[in-house]
Amino acid sequence: MRHQDVANAIALACAIAGFCAPAHAVNIDPQGRGQVLLYPYYTVNSGQDTYFSVSNPTVYAQVAHVRFLEGRAGRPALDLDVHLTAYDSWSAAISQVSDAGGARLTTADASCTRPAIPATGLAFTASGYDGSGALAADSGPHDLTRTREGFVEVIESAAVEFAEGGTVLTAFPFEIPPIDCATIFSSIVGHIGVIGGGLTGSAAIIKVADGIYYPYLPTAIDNFTSVPLYTETMSPLQPSLQQANSDTGAGGHLVANVFGENASFGTLVTPYALQFDTGIDAVSAVLMADSLQNDYLIEPGLGASTDWVLTFPTRRFYQDPIYPGYNDGANSGVGLFERSDAAFYDTEGNRLTVDEETIRPPYSTNVISFLRGAAAGARSGVFGSSLTRNYAPPANAGTMRLDVERHRTGLGGTSGQGLHSLQVSGFGAGLYGFPVVGFMAYNIVNANAAPGKLANYSGTFAHRTTACFAQTYLDPAICFR
Repeated sequence: MRHQDVANAIALACAIAGFCAPAHAVNIDPQGRGQVLLYPYYTVNSGQDTYFSVSNPTVYAQVAHVRFLEGRAGRPALDLDVHLTAYDSWSAAISQVSDAGGARLTTADASCTRPAIPATGLAFTASGYDGSGALAADSGPHDLTRTREGFVEVIESAAVEFAEGGTVLTAFPFEIPPIDCATIFSSIVGHIGVIGGGLTGSAAIIKVADGIYYPYLPTAIDNFTSVPLYTETMSPLQPSLQQANSDTGAGGHLVANVFGENASFGTLVTPYALQFDTGIDAVSAVLMADSLQNDYLIEPGLGASTDWVLTFPTRRFYQDPIYPGYNDGANSGVGLFERSDAAFYDTEGNRLTVDEETIRPPYSTNVISFLRGAAAGARSGVFGSSLTRNYAPPANAGTMRLDVERHRTGLGGTSGQGLHSLQVSGFGAGLYGFPVVGFMAYNIVNANAAPGKLANYSGTFAHRTTACFAQTYLDPAICFR
């Protein structure tokens, strides 16, 4: 297709279907700044700790709500508010309480938190899933070891605007009002606003004893909200990803800016502005992937092992009855992961096999481990995860591709006709795939880096994904690439 034809097609799509992206729709920020940060994985298994930070690179003070969710069902294990002054950063560590116990949060940071974090740390609790707290119990298990691995979400709940003589203090130099951690979270009421792109962060899983370090960056979602979400009384369920509200289209639908392939117009540089019935659908839309690809390395001579982290941060909102509207509407099946085929390739690009058995990651956070000869129920090779599914690839190194709708692995057949699609308001179909974040991690053991000296080399790489949007129930094979 000539460039002018593509331009005409884009213009036609914008004019007829309203696909051109508005400025304030929910979107993934490629520069890592947002009102929401999603950290796909924390763990305290196998002698590891998880360190993470949240930063405020703005001239406003902000309140960030930090929620730690256990990985099995995405139930809350710990909630807290963090007050960040202008250009402030807050860092903390997640470590184990004991070998058979849960996780706890510790920090040496002076930033104010609610609740306050004592020197001994705050222990994660089972009250979010065992029925002992405000939330109904889930199907279990209910022991504290569920809190040993999971994921973290951070939501900007307010920007704090202190005024002097009727002028809002937004630029340096100015005198920051004295901060009393005992009263700050009540005193900011009446001084709150909202800004976009206000948070950044980082994380690393560290095994000090072995000198192993797995750093990664969270996924940043911007233009999430145009109203403050801060409340003086804390809740285990709010603020939440269900509250996306920054831009609305016709009929009050929520709008998300989505990059991907269109079954009618091909790959476009301009993101699609797609409308959805609910805020959680808009958040799911920007995270949708109909295929996911990354590398694996299990070379015996290198002592290599590889884990993939797959976290579905919105699955719980469609499947767990503690959330309002969890099973309502056309997109109630988004949280189901019923089918995904795995295609293995070697380092020369030869497709070695396609697993038609299907991969069904059952948890909110899943770790796919690449191990040969592993016993049934074995923990993953890199992170020691119990939320794992092991695969023995046919080559020692290469890539694996997960395909939700089968068209990208070339197995033939048609789409799931909605089984794995997110319905767009006003259309019979929508985005294919599932909402996912995560990364690949590998470790190499050099048993003789120097005489009598062992060394570890590790790395992390974000998953590469594709997205496909169809305006009708077309066979998404035309999105193939």
